[in-house]
Amino acid sequence: MAPIRVLLVEDNPGDARLIREMLSEAGGASFQPECVDRLAAGIERVTSGGLDVVLLDLSLPDSSGLDTLHKMHAAAPEVPILVLTGYDDETVGVKAVQEGAQDYLVKGLVEGDLLVRAIRYAIERHRMLAKLEQYAHKLQSSELSFRNLIASNADGIIILDRNSIIRFVNPAAERIFGRGREDLLNCQFQHVVQPSGRGELNVERPDGQIVPVEMHVVETEWEGDRAHLASLRDITERKQAEEALREANAQLTRWVAELKRRTNEITILSEMGDLLQACVTEPEAYTVTAKTAQRLFPHYSGALFIQASPESRMTVVAEWGTPTITSRSFGVDGCLALRRKHAYVALEGSPRLVCRHVGTPPDGGYMCAPVLAQGDLLGVLYIEPGAGYHLQPPDAESGRANATQRLTMSIAEHVGLALANIRLRESLRAQAIRDPLTDLLNRRYMEESLEREVLRAIRAGTPLGVIMMDMDHLKLFNDRFGHEAGDALLRALGAYLKASVRGGDIACRYGGDEFLLILPDTCLEVARARAEELRDGAEELLPEGRHGPIGPVTLSMGVAAFPQHGKTASDVLSAADEALYRAKRQGRNQVVVAA
Repeated sequence: MAPIRVLLVEDNPGDARLIREMLSEAGGASFQPECVDRLAAGIERVTSGGLDVVLLDLSLPDSSGLDTLHKMHAAAPEVPILVLTGYDDETVGVKAVQEGAQDYLVKGLVEGDLLVRAIRYAIERHRMLAKLEQYAHKLQSSELSFRNLIASNADGIIILDRNSIIRFVNPAAERIFGRGREDLLNCQFQHVVQPSGRGELNVERPDGQIVPVEMHVVETEWEGDRAHLASLRDITERKQAEEALREANAQLTRWVAELKRRTNEITILSEMGDLLQACVTEPEAYTVTAKTAQRLFPHYSGALFIQASPESRMTVVAEWGTPTITSRSFGVDGCLALRRKHAYVALEGSPRLVCRHVGTPPDGGYMCAPVLAQGDLLGVLYIEPGAGYHLQPPDAESGRANATQRLTMSIAEHVGLALANIRLRESLRAQAIRDPLTDLLNRRYMEESLEREVLRAIRAGTPLGVIMMDMDHLKLFNDRFGHEAGDALLRALGAYLKASVRGGDIACRYGGDEFLLILPDTCLEVARARAEELRDGAEELLPEGRHGPIGPVTLSMGVAAFPQHGKTASDVLSAADEALYRAKRQGRNQVVVAA
């Protein structure tokens, strides 16, 4: 079979390439396409002959609209023309068909099979119409041959008299109407007939089925009187293909939008993870959480509740929007997500239980997601939709959480991991700088702090006091009551010092039974007075031992100050240490100021 010679007049390289690919991949047919991008070039080529069909874009650089069709048709009326239109000019395509084109195709909705079928129909229909026109002129002399031709045609053929009464139908028309020849003949045709025109109409069959039909009308004669011959083509498959392509494009658009949304969410979550890992304090992590939640849930409000310690209550540490929470602090049993250690979703109108911190559930429902770290409860993330929005139930088929629920749980997981890391770092740092027995700062931290405070005092021109103290007779307590009693005395003194110092003071365990206080912005006289107060108060310490209270506790103290007793931290520390030993040599339980 010889290849079908196709002239494509298209100035868009992408569309031209796509149509060439469709023709090259067509099964069961061979095509020989040629392509030009201007109407003038197309007319020059078509007038040279040798073509079977023309695919014509109505919007070209040198011509546009129906005038393009008229010029091409005038140049080669013997070649069938298929018009190519865009999404927004399908009406122009229909008009073009009415004015001489064999068919139209909407660019972007064309599949390979549809294109091949349309080309074949155009060629065949053009040939058929050419023959019909020839036979119409010879109808009186060869009416029998004409009837045989249209009776065997694949398209439906009907002949209407001047009053639109059906006078002839072929078998294909009977199939289109779903009625026999006897039911159709002499009946009024119920659709508008436009002479020498083409249009689309819907045919309703007796069973109620609607069949989309393309109708082409030409004038003719019937039994010596003026009549119209209408060619009917069932375009159900074409309409179904176009609708399927539209739906596919719409689905693709939805998928692309969903992909963009998820990509954006992943990007934001990744940024959140990076920022949370960079946080060194919990308040920084709370701020990152609130700002990220606002970006991910622009139409939602919410709050983050955190438990500072296993014994404390859940407390609001961050919120965004206007959440309708009724309690800013509650016990672990007050939230159903915390009880279950699993996300809890209360949908609108749901008869489910309500968390105590919510009170009256919001109109759109709410969700709580526990903040966990290695199975331990740290807090809960609460969200609620804004006005006009509603939480959706889990997926009906799989039962899995929907996108909003999964995103909320993902945020809670990020927060849990970040808080666990921050608390671990704080714990490790505390272990590195604190004495495990007394929970006071250790000697290493004291030395760094004393150097820092001396430099600060030099810059500010302010004094700095130092008190070094020693617990009297600790060895005797250990020998008499055991080392557990000695440890209890040290712990009690550590707690006493922590409770007695100011916010800017630094209390340290220097080693053994020796302790040191660093007092910024404190002169020597004030430091000595503070030492006397501490010594007096220590005598009231009576920690419980295995066999009852242990004590009383007395302290020997040495007081020094910067800059009176040295220009460096080491000098001041040595002066306080020497004063301490003088206090011990002079009978203990006293305060001695460095010389």
